[in-house]
Parts: sequence; C-alpha cells; structure tokens
Amino acid sequence: MKNRIDMRLGRKHRRNLSLILVLAMVLSFMPADVSQAVSKNRVEYSDSWGWDDDSWDDDDSWNDDSWDDDSWNDDSWDDDESWDDDDSWNTPKPTVTPKPTATPKPTVKPKPTQAPKTSKYKKIGKKLLKLKKKYPEGKYWTNSNTYRWHALGYSLIACGCVSLACRLSDAVFGKKKKAKEIKSPSYKKVKIGDILRLNGDTHSAIVIDKTSSYLTIAEGNYNSSVHWGRKLSKNTKINYIWTRW
Repeated sequence: MKNRIDMRLGRKHRRNLSLILVLAMVLSFMPADVSQAVSKNRVEYSDSWGWDDDSWDDDDSWNDDSWDDDSWNDDSWDDDESWDDDDSWNTPKPTVTPKPTATPKPTVKPKPTQAPKTSKYKKIGKKLLKLKKKYPEGKYWTNSNTYRWHALGYSLIACGCVSLACRLSDAVFGKKKKAKEIKSPSYKKVKIGDILRLNGDTHSAIVIDKTSSYLTIAEGNYNSSVHWGRKLSKNTKINYIWTRW
C-alpha cells in the first residue's frame, strides 16, 4: 500500500516539474517585456500558489527508489520454458503426398471376327468337290461302269449314273453309313450329299451344293461321261431321294 501511495506522489511531483519546464520554454520565446511581466506576475502569485515553497523539495518520498525495485524485472517468467516445450505452433504442416497417377487401362484389342462355321452340309460338299480329281470332268462313263452298294440294307448292283453317285456317297459318308429312301420329297428336304432320282426314275445324280433357288449336281453317264456343276431349278421334279442324313 505504501509503495502505491509513494508512486502516486512521485507521479504528482513529476507532473508539476513538467508544467514548470513547459512554462520556462514558453517564456524563453516571448518578448522581453512580456516575459518580465509574466515573471513579475509569477513572483507575485508564487506565494499564493506555493510554487516557491521548498517543502515539496524536502520530501524525497517521490524519489523513493522502491518503485525502482527490480521485482518487475524478475526473470522468473524467463525461467519457465514450458511454453517453449510446445512446438505445436512450430510444427511443420505434413507434406501432402500427391495422389498416384492412375495407370491407364490397357487397350482391349477387339477379338478377331470369327468366320461363320461351315455347316455340316457344306463340309460334305467340299469333300465331294475334292473327288473331282479322281473322277474328272469328261471322263468316259457308261453303264459298263458298275458298283456294289450296301447302304440301303441290301446289295445293290449300280450301273452307269447310279454307279458314280453311289461311289461318291461312300467316299464322303463311309460305306457303313446307312441310307434311307424318301419318296415324293420337297425341295426343302433336299440336302447336300443326297442322291436324286430324276427324269421319271431313269437318271441319278448327287447334290454337291444347294441355294434357295437351285441345286448343283455331279453325275455319270451324262452324254457317256462324268459331268460336274449342272444346275437344277428348285421346281425340277424329283422322283425320290436316297439320303444318309
């Protein structure tokens, strides 16, 4: 409490000194006659104001060095390094790992277009055409050319045109493959590899190809020779068929 009062008195004396210094500076810049008048008035009134009273000068309480105590300069706060222990404010921000660049998906190669499967009928037609080397176009062929055929379940002695058709049928289907007879067949029922009876049951030929409008045949004893590639219209009269399908 005493320290607080002493400090307040010290501040009061310092304010009085400040006012005196300001007044002295003002007087120094005034004209001589004004300065003297002011000085005279100051002397006249100094007694009433008590400025010349040296009693305040005898009181050294304002000059008490107690306020100069180094308690405010206590280094105790500097001893506490606890604030320095927390490096959170100085913690560097974590480095952001860049996202890995997505690996481009491999280009999917288009699957090669598969060729349409050859039908089992077309396969037989290809086999028949290969036999053209063994039985070439124009080869002499008459009823003297015979062949024993067993596909119908009995032994058939085939002559001329029938002989060539039965030989070719065994070559592509095998001799053990059974055959059946279809009477009054329609064009829709005809298949590649079938043996046709034509011209009022007087001539035979084997089918080597078929379209929606005609049949392609191979035949013997056609003008006494082997002939490949004659076309029959879908409207051609067929007496009956021997088929192995």
